[in-house]
Amino acid sequence: MPYSLDLSSSRAKLERAKYHVYAYRAAVTKKLGPHPIYYPLSRQFEPQQGAVVYRIERSIEVGDDWSLIVADAVHSFRCALDHLAWQLAIRHFNGVEASAENVAGEIQFPIVESASEWVPTKRYRRYIVLTDAVKLEQYQPFHIDPQAQHLGLPHPLVMLRLLSNTDKHRKVQLLYETPATFRCRKDVGVDTVRDCEVTGGISFGSFILSPKVGDIIVRVPVRVTGPQPDVSLDPEVAIRIAFREHWNVDDVLTTIQEYVERILRLF
Repeated sequence: MPYSLDLSSSRAKLERAKYHVYAYRAAVTKKLGPHPIYYPLSRQFEPQQGAVVYRIERSIEVGDDWSLIVADAVHSFRCALDHLAWQLAIRHFNGVEASAENVAGEIQFPIVESASEWVPTKRYRRYIVLTDAVKLEQYQPFHIDPQAQHLGLPHPLVMLRLLSNTDKHRKVQLLYETPATFRCRKDVGVDTVRDCEVTGGISFGSFILSPKVGDIIVRVPVRVTGPQPDVSLDPEVAIRIAFREHWNVDDVLTTIQEYVERILRLF
Protein backbone atom coordinates (compact mmCIF):
# COMPACT_ATOMS: atom_id res chain seq x y z
CA MET A 1 0.00 0.00 0.00
CA PRO A 2 1.48 3.42 -0.94
CA TYR A 3 2.70 5.57 1.90
CA SER A 4 0.08 8.14 2.94
CA LEU A 5 1.69 11.54 3.44
CA ASP A 6 1.43 13.11 6.88
CA LEU A 7 1.15 16.84 6.15
CA SER A 8 0.23 17.88 9.67
CA SER A 9 3.69 19.34 10.24
CA SER A 10 3.65 21.27 6.95
CA ARG A 11 0.19 22.64 7.66
CA ALA A 12 1.19 23.63 11.19
CA LYS A 13 4.18 25.55 9.81
CA LEU A 14 1.95 27.21 7.23
CA GLU A 15 -0.44 28.34 9.95
CA ARG A 16 2.49 29.64 11.98
CA ALA A 17 3.70 31.61 8.95
CA LYS A 18 0.22 33.10 8.50
CA TYR A 19 0.21 34.06 12.18
CA HIS A 20 3.47 35.98 11.70
CA VAL A 21 2.09 37.68 8.56
CA TYR A 22 -0.95 38.79 10.56
CA ALA A 23 1.28 39.97 13.42
CA TYR A 24 3.40 42.02 11.01
CA ARG A 25 0.40 43.68 9.40
CA ALA A 26 -1.19 44.37 12.78
CA ALA A 27 2.05 45.99 14.00
CA VAL A 28 2.19 48.22 10.92
CA THR A 29 -1.44 49.28 11.33
CA LYS A 30 -1.00 49.97 15.04
CA LYS A 31 2.01 52.23 14.44
CA LEU A 32 1.14 53.88 11.11
CA GLY A 33 -2.63 53.47 10.78
CA PRO A 34 -4.64 51.51 8.21
CA HIS A 35 -3.58 51.14 4.58
CA PRO A 36 -2.95 53.02 2.46
CA ILE A 37 -0.27 54.84 4.45
CA TYR A 38 0.69 58.39 3.46
CA TYR A 39 3.47 60.76 4.36
CA PRO A 40 2.07 63.68 6.40
CA LEU A 41 2.52 66.89 4.37
CA SER A 42 2.60 70.53 5.43
CA ARG A 43 1.44 73.37 3.16
CA GLN A 44 2.22 77.06 3.36
CA PHE A 45 3.11 80.10 1.31
CA GLU A 46 6.86 80.70 1.50
CA PRO A 47 7.75 84.26 0.42
CA GLN A 48 11.42 83.40 -0.23
CA GLN A 49 10.26 80.65 -2.60
CA GLY A 50 7.58 82.83 -4.17
CA ALA A 51 5.41 79.76 -4.01
CA VAL A 52 2.98 77.68 -2.03
CA VAL A 53 5.10 74.73 -0.92
CA TYR A 54 4.19 71.26 0.30
CA ARG A 55 6.85 69.51 2.40
CA ILE A 56 7.28 66.24 4.27
CA GLU A 57 6.05 67.16 7.73
CA ARG A 58 6.92 64.04 9.68
CA SER A 59 9.04 60.96 9.09
CA ILE A 60 7.66 57.44 8.98
CA GLU A 61 9.53 55.08 11.29
CA VAL A 62 9.64 51.35 10.66
CA GLY A 63 9.12 49.28 13.81
CA ASP A 64 12.28 47.82 15.32
CA ASP A 65 10.87 44.28 15.33
CA TRP A 66 9.13 44.22 11.95
CA SER A 67 12.14 42.74 10.15
CA LEU A 68 12.29 39.89 12.66
CA ILE A 69 8.56 39.17 12.39
CA VAL A 70 8.80 38.96 8.60
CA ALA A 71 11.86 36.72 8.92
CA ASP A 72 9.88 34.39 11.18
CA ALA A 73 7.10 34.25 8.58
CA VAL A 74 9.58 33.43 5.81
CA HIS A 75 11.22 30.73 7.93
CA SER A 76 7.88 29.05 8.60
CA PHE A 77 6.87 29.19 4.92
CA ARG A 78 10.13 27.50 3.99
CA CYS A 79 9.67 24.90 6.73
CA ALA A 80 6.21 24.09 5.41
CA LEU A 81 7.72 23.11 2.05
CA ASP A 82 10.76 21.35 3.49
CA HIS A 83 8.53 19.25 5.74
CA LEU A 84 6.54 18.34 2.63
CA ALA A 85 9.79 17.28 0.94
CA TRP A 86 10.56 15.03 3.91
CA GLN A 87 7.20 13.30 3.53
CA LEU A 88 7.78 12.90 -0.21
CA ALA A 89 11.15 11.30 0.52
CA ILE A 90 9.56 8.83 2.94
CA ARG A 91 7.10 7.92 0.17
CA HIS A 92 10.10 7.40 -2.16
CA PHE A 93 11.44 4.89 0.36
CA ASN A 94 8.07 3.11 0.57
CA GLY A 95 7.27 4.49 3.99
CA VAL A 96 10.59 3.61 5.62
CA GLU A 97 11.60 6.78 7.47
CA ALA A 98 14.92 5.28 8.55
CA SER A 99 16.00 5.16 4.91
CA ALA A 100 15.21 8.86 4.54
CA GLU A 101 17.26 9.52 7.68
CA ASN A 102 20.31 8.01 5.96
CA VAL A 103 20.19 10.69 3.24
CA ALA A 104 18.69 13.52 5.27
CA GLY A 105 21.27 16.05 4.02
CA GLU A 106 19.92 15.64 0.49
CA ILE A 107 16.29 16.14 1.37
CA GLN A 108 14.95 19.66 0.91
CA PHE A 109 12.13 21.15 -1.10
CA PRO A 110 13.57 21.61 -4.61
CA ILE A 111 13.66 25.09 -6.13
CA VAL A 112 15.04 24.81 -9.67
CA GLU A 113 15.38 27.70 -12.11
CA SER A 114 16.31 25.73 -15.25
CA ALA A 115 14.11 23.10 -16.87
CA SER A 116 17.24 21.15 -17.86
CA GLU A 117 18.06 20.76 -14.16
CA TRP A 118 14.67 19.26 -13.31
CA VAL A 119 15.84 15.67 -13.58
CA PRO A 120 15.69 12.75 -11.11
CA THR A 121 19.47 12.60 -10.64
CA LYS A 122 19.77 16.12 -9.25
CA ARG A 123 20.10 16.85 -5.56
CA TYR A 124 16.79 17.53 -3.75
CA ARG A 125 14.88 15.97 -6.67
CA ARG A 126 16.48 12.54 -6.24
CA TYR A 127 14.18 11.26 -3.51
CA ILE A 128 10.85 12.27 -5.01
CA VAL A 129 8.82 9.74 -6.95
CA LEU A 130 7.89 10.59 -10.51
CA THR A 131 4.19 11.23 -9.90
CA ASP A 132 5.02 13.74 -7.14
CA ALA A 133 7.73 15.39 -9.26
CA VAL A 134 5.21 15.90 -12.05
CA LYS A 135 2.94 17.76 -9.63
CA LEU A 136 5.76 20.00 -8.40
CA GLU A 137 7.19 20.75 -11.84
CA GLN A 138 4.50 23.30 -12.74
CA TYR A 139 5.44 25.44 -9.73
CA GLN A 140 9.17 25.59 -10.38
CA PRO A 141 10.76 28.97 -11.23
CA PHE A 142 11.50 27.96 -14.82
CA HIS A 143 7.79 28.64 -15.30
CA ILE A 144 6.69 32.29 -15.13
CA ASP A 145 4.37 33.26 -12.33
CA PRO A 146 2.03 35.91 -13.82
CA GLN A 147 1.11 37.51 -10.49
CA ALA A 148 4.70 38.01 -9.37
CA GLN A 149 5.64 39.26 -12.82
CA HIS A 150 2.78 41.79 -12.73
CA LEU A 151 4.03 43.06 -9.37
CA GLY A 152 7.59 43.40 -10.65
CA LEU A 153 8.81 40.65 -8.32
CA PRO A 154 10.90 37.52 -8.85
CA HIS A 155 9.24 34.12 -8.83
CA PRO A 156 7.72 33.39 -5.38
CA LEU A 157 9.96 30.36 -4.77
CA VAL A 158 13.05 32.32 -5.76
CA MET A 159 12.12 35.03 -3.28
CA LEU A 160 11.46 32.42 -0.60
CA ARG A 161 14.86 30.83 -1.15
CA LEU A 162 16.74 34.15 -1.17
CA LEU A 163 14.98 35.49 1.89
CA SER A 164 15.27 32.27 3.84
CA ASN A 165 18.93 31.60 3.03
CA THR A 166 20.00 35.17 3.73
CA ASP A 167 18.21 35.30 7.05
CA LYS A 168 19.44 31.86 8.08
CA HIS A 169 23.09 32.20 7.11
CA ARG A 170 23.98 35.88 6.77
CA LYS A 171 21.95 38.68 8.33
CA VAL A 172 18.55 40.08 9.17
CA GLN A 173 17.05 41.78 6.12
CA LEU A 174 15.98 45.19 7.33
CA LEU A 175 12.70 46.75 6.26
CA TYR A 176 12.45 50.38 5.22
CA GLU A 177 9.80 52.81 4.04
CA THR A 178 9.79 54.17 0.53
CA PRO A 179 7.39 56.22 -1.63
CA ALA A 180 5.05 54.07 -3.69
CA THR A 181 2.67 56.38 -5.59
CA PHE A 182 1.97 60.09 -5.88
CA ARG A 183 -1.06 62.05 -6.98
CA CYS A 184 -2.77 65.42 -6.53
CA ARG A 185 -6.44 64.95 -5.78
CA LYS A 186 -7.33 68.43 -7.07
CA ASP A 187 -6.41 70.56 -10.08
CA VAL A 188 -5.67 74.27 -10.09
CA GLY A 189 -8.99 76.11 -10.27
CA VAL A 190 -11.21 78.72 -8.65
CA ASP A 191 -11.94 76.37 -5.74
CA THR A 192 -8.28 75.60 -5.00
CA VAL A 193 -6.55 79.01 -5.37
CA ARG A 194 -6.93 81.80 -2.81
CA ASP A 195 -5.40 85.30 -2.67
CA CYS A 196 -2.91 84.54 -5.45
CA GLU A 197 -2.43 83.61 -9.09
CA VAL A 198 -0.43 80.61 -10.24
CA THR A 199 2.37 82.06 -12.36
CA GLY A 200 4.41 79.12 -13.57
CA GLY A 201 4.67 75.40 -13.89
CA ILE A 202 4.03 73.34 -10.80
CA SER A 203 7.13 71.36 -9.87
CA PHE A 204 7.29 68.09 -8.00
CA GLY A 205 10.11 66.90 -5.79
CA SER A 206 12.12 63.87 -6.80
CA PHE A 207 11.12 60.94 -4.64
CA ILE A 208 14.19 59.40 -3.11
CA LEU A 209 14.01 56.09 -1.29
CA SER A 210 13.52 57.63 2.15
CA PRO A 211 12.38 61.27 2.01
CA LYS A 212 13.47 63.44 4.91
CA VAL A 213 11.40 65.82 6.97
CA GLY A 214 11.34 69.14 5.12
CA ASP A 215 11.81 67.72 1.61
CA ILE A 216 9.68 69.56 -0.96
CA ILE A 217 6.97 67.42 -2.54
CA VAL A 218 5.13 70.10 -4.54
CA ARG A 219 6.05 73.72 -5.32
CA VAL A 220 3.42 76.05 -6.86
CA PRO A 221 4.83 79.45 -8.00
CA VAL A 222 2.31 82.24 -7.34
CA ARG A 223 1.81 86.02 -7.53
CA VAL A 224 0.28 87.30 -4.30
CA THR A 225 -3.05 89.14 -4.63
CA GLY A 226 -4.34 88.98 -1.05
CA PRO A 227 -3.40 88.47 2.60
CA GLN A 228 -3.48 84.65 2.72
CA PRO A 229 -2.12 83.16 -0.51
CA ASP A 230 -2.85 79.45 -0.79
CA VAL A 231 -3.20 76.67 -3.38
CA SER A 232 -4.89 73.51 -2.07
CA LEU A 233 -4.11 70.64 -4.45
CA ASP A 234 -4.33 67.88 -1.81
CA PRO A 235 -1.25 65.91 -2.87
CA GLU A 236 -0.77 62.39 -1.50
CA VAL A 237 2.44 60.40 -1.31
CA ALA A 238 1.60 56.78 -0.53
CA ILE A 239 4.16 54.68 1.32
CA ARG A 240 5.11 51.05 1.07
CA ILE A 241 7.24 49.05 3.46
CA ALA A 242 9.99 47.36 1.46
CA PHE A 243 13.15 45.29 1.69
CA ARG A 244 15.91 44.01 -0.59
CA GLU A 245 15.50 45.47 -4.11
CA HIS A 246 12.52 47.66 -3.10
CA TRP A 247 10.25 44.62 -2.89
CA ASN A 248 6.90 45.50 -1.35
CA VAL A 249 6.77 43.39 1.82
CA ASP A 250 2.99 42.93 1.65
CA ASP A 251 3.15 41.73 -1.95
CA VAL A 252 6.03 39.35 -1.20
CA LEU A 253 4.28 37.75 1.78
CA THR A 254 1.00 37.44 -0.13
CA THR A 255 2.51 35.78 -3.21
CA ILE A 256 4.67 33.39 -1.18
CA GLN A 257 1.75 32.39 1.05
CA GLU A 258 -0.50 31.72 -1.94
CA TYR A 259 2.22 29.63 -3.57
CA VAL A 260 2.86 27.51 -0.51
CA GLU A 261 -0.87 26.92 -0.04
CA ARG A 262 -1.29 25.88 -3.67
CA ILE A 263 1.63 23.45 -3.46
CA LEU A 264 0.36 21.81 -0.29
CA ARG A 265 -3.08 21.42 -1.83
CA LEU A 266 -1.51 19.21 -4.50
CA PHE A 267 -1.06 16.52 -1.88
